[in-house]
Amino acid sequence: MEEVPSNADQTVEYEKKIQELGRQIKQLQEAANPKDYSDHNELRRKLARSEEEHAEKTRQFNEEAMGLQSQVAKLRSTVEKGEANRQKLEYDLMITNRAANQEKRAAAERENALQKTNAGLKENINQLKKQLQNAEETLAATRHAAKK
Repeated sequence: MEEVPSNADQTVEYEKKIQELGRQIKQLQEAANPKDYSDHNELRRKLARSEEEHAEKTRQFNEEAMGLQSQVAKLRSTVEKGEANRQKLEYDLMITNRAANQEKRAAAERENALQKTNAGLKENINQLKKQLQNAEETLAATRHAAKK
């Protein structure tokens, strides 16, 4: 089995690692030349420019998305208004058709009643014509008999 290092051992080991890392940082700083710094700064500027472009494109995308969402909401509203209007017109058409059908039935009933009345009146006219003809014949016969 491995021994578990004590806190003191760990502390010493960490201090050694920190010292080693410090030496490495100094070496890197000493080895670095001004060209590396300018490259580093150039890379930073490019990174900053890229981040700005990304932020601008994100802003433009968000604006466009909001505009499109607004248009979708307006179109939905228009469609809903159109649907409500269509339903109202269908209802009005149904009511109008119902009223027209009732008027047609009433007109047909009136026509039927008028035809019956007309037929009755024609029958009365025919009877009255017969009575008039009989009365004229009787008058003519009475005149003829009176002349003889």
